[in-house]
Amino acid sequence: MKQIYALLAFLLLIGILGAAQMDYPDLIGKTIRYLNVYPADASERINLAYYYMMDSKPDMALAQYQWVERENPNSGTAGEGILWALNSLKMYRHALAKADSLIAHHPHISMYRVYKGQAELQSGKPLRARLSYQKVLSSDQSDSLSQALARDGLGWAYLAVNDYGGAITVSGDIETPSSPLREATRWHTFLTTGFSYKETGNYGFSASLGLQKRTWAMLASYHDQYVKDAHYRYMGSFKLGKQTKYADFGFRAATLIGEYEPVYPGKSFFAAATGKLYLSDALIKPIVAIHLSSYSRMNAYQGDLGFNARYGRMSVSYGFSGVYHDLEALDSDLREYVHTLGAAYQIFPALKMALHWIKGETSWWIDASGIIYDDFYGANEIYGLSAYLSLSRSLSLGLYYHLGIENDEYSDLIHTNISLRY
Repeated sequence: MKQIYALLAFLLLIGILGAAQMDYPDLIGKTIRYLNVYPADASERINLAYYYMMDSKPDMALAQYQWVERENPNSGTAGEGILWALNSLKMYRHALAKADSLIAHHPHISMYRVYKGQAELQSGKPLRARLSYQKVLSSDQSDSLSQALARDGLGWAYLAVNDYGGAITVSGDIETPSSPLREATRWHTFLTTGFSYKETGNYGFSASLGLQKRTWAMLASYHDQYVKDAHYRYMGSFKLGKQTKYADFGFRAATLIGEYEPVYPGKSFFAAATGKLYLSDALIKPIVAIHLSSYSRMNAYQGDLGFNARYGRMSVSYGFSGVYHDLEALDSDLREYVHTLGAAYQIFPALKMALHWIKGETSWWIDASGIIYDDFYGANEIYGLSAYLSLSRSLSLGLYYHLGIENDEYSDLIHTNISLRY
């Protein structure tokens, strides 16, 4: 997303002087000497601020832009410069407050909304950034520069909510220095490894490898489960995903091989559709899924309905699952129901935390992430807490803890994973 700043600097540079041939420290020195003699020359102070920006001194540029604005509150160039400098200093909260003030007084200057969108995007509010950029693109007062920047920013906003189809659609076929098109159309590789431990002595290892290009994704996963230090079962799965403009689709096949003969081997198949409904600066995703599982002496059929809603830094989710157990013994079939509720908050751009609640019979249930609860004694109620920490652009860490309750007995589970994306 920082590429947006690169394009802005590049286009401004072309329009004024041609940066590759400029000696900005020398220009700064000459302009300062000139202003010592003619301190009221606002146009030269604008030039000085620009030279500071191009010399990677946004704090010095901010002071000059603010001086010009004090002398001429209607200076659109000074207002744009202040927002540019604040964003470069990562003072996004101040940039957003200033952008709102400037837009209220000068709604016809479209670059104010471009800078506002950049601040929203960088501070972890991609849906609000999407709205800011769309207002620029829908305005007949927007110039070509603001239109180009808004189109690129809108693409990055879609990528931030994992909508690759949306990013490709708005980016078109022209790839600019800041265009998200290259990011959206190149191959992405995901590698995740995890470890889980339950206080009863059960533990497991997992690994997955994913590939994504444009709107197609593939994921191969492996999980190895141990019960009281003895191997219990292996599980391997393959998932295929496809994004479209209005919905995302997923299909998965899994096989389970274990030591407990009344259950294993087993097979599980899954298909899901997730809608995408953008409402102003909110995103609502209705979800429907079916699961068909077959084990040695039983089958399990599951249907899911739910939704995920995101607004600002907050997201909430709800799911309802109906599970039918077709057991081998006569007249022993079971119907079970599971409710799930989750709430997550992006505390910082690099840190998201979430609360989870599950109510119902979780034996042989499959949750929204695809985890199969292949256990005859699943918890009836679960309270969970998770954290997702982005360590760098490519590396992230996930932590999850839950307290399971079954017939007034409590059990703890801890899961951690580390993911690499490139």
